[in-house]
Amino acid sequence: MKILLSGLFFLFVLGLISTAQAAQPDVTLLPEGVVVAPPDNGVWDEPCDVLIRYDDNEDDWPGSGYTLGGETYPPQLLGFIGTIPKDQDYYVQSGFFWSEFWVTPGMVPFYVAELRNPSNNTVASIYVTGPGVWSVSFSPQIRIPAGRDFFLMLCPGTPTCGVTGEDLDAPLYDRSYWSTGEDCYPRNPIRINLMIWACVTPVATATKDLSWGTIRSLYR
Repeated sequence: MKILLSGLFFLFVLGLISTAQAAQPDVTLLPEGVVVAPPDNGVWDEPCDVLIRYDDNEDDWPGSGYTLGGETYPPQLLGFIGTIPKDQDYYVQSGFFWSEFWVTPGMVPFYVAELRNPSNNTVASIYVTGPGVWSVSFSPQIRIPAGRDFFLMLCPGTPTCGVTGEDLDAPLYDRSYWSTGEDCYPRNPIRINLMIWACVTPVATATKDLSWGTIRSLYR
C-alpha cells in the first residue's frame, strides 16, 4: 500500500509539473470586420535617443496574436526585458508597442522598472482605440545603472483587449514575457520577440563647479 501511495503521489506531482510547463499565453484571433494596422513606418511621436528593441519590425503572425488585456478577468499582460548599454547610466525615456488589431478600447498602462530593484519604477498610460503604434513618455524618468536590466510591461485591465505584433524569426532573444491578473511583472517567458520596445537617454555628465580663483589658476 505504501508503494502504491508513493507511486500515486509521484504521478500527481508529475502532473502538476507537466501542467505548469504546458501553460501558454492566451491568443486572440482577428474578429470579422476589425481594422488591421498598416505596416509600421518607424516614425513615432515620442522622443527616442537610444532604441532598445529585439524584434525585426515585421509581424510574422498576421490574423492573430497573444492577447493583451482581455474581456474576462484576469487580464493577460505582455512585456519585455531590456539591457542598458554598458558605457554609462541611462534614463528610460519612452515606451512603445505595435498592435496589429484592437478589439476593445481602453487604458493601457506602460509600467517600467529596474529588474534588480523593482522599487525603482515609473508608469505612464494611454487610451488605446485601435491598431498601430502606441507610445508614452515617462515622467518622472527612472535612472538605470550601466549594463543593468529593466522591464517594460503593458498592463491593461479588463475589458480592454487587443494584441501586439509577434516576430517569429531567429534570432529569438528570450526577452519577451507574459503574466496574468494585476501582477505587472515579467513572470513567464515567451519564445518569440514581441513588438514592444523602449528608448533610453544618457544621463548627462555633471560639470565640475569651478571658483574664480581656480579658473585664474588654470590660465597661469
